[in-house]
Amino acid sequence: MFANERPKVVVSDIDEKDGKEVVNQIKNNGDEVFFFNTDASNPEEQEALVKATTEKYGALNITFNNHGVIGITKSDALKYSNKNVRINAVGPEDINTPYSISG
Repeated sequence: MFANERPKVVVSDIDEKDGKEVVNQIKNNGDEVFFFNTDASNPEEQEALVKATTEKYGALNITFNNHGVIGITKSDALKYSNKNVRINAVGPEDINTPYSISG
């Protein structure tokens, strides 16, 4: 999705082997990338990730989270919406939160 923009990319993952494999794929495409080993559930590690990113690239403009969420419910989506977390859950209906685009 972002490939045509020639982005500078940070890949973070708890699994260093898989993360570095993704980094190599991105490098082979000619894009600038680095790997940062982190646990997405650890706030301190996430702060360190943002710091490393801004130190290397000067800014953090776009984030894309592909972290798996298991057992998320409508009430969880509403609970986390006040923290600017948008959860796309598969269910029988849309989950509208203050951060949803309604139409």
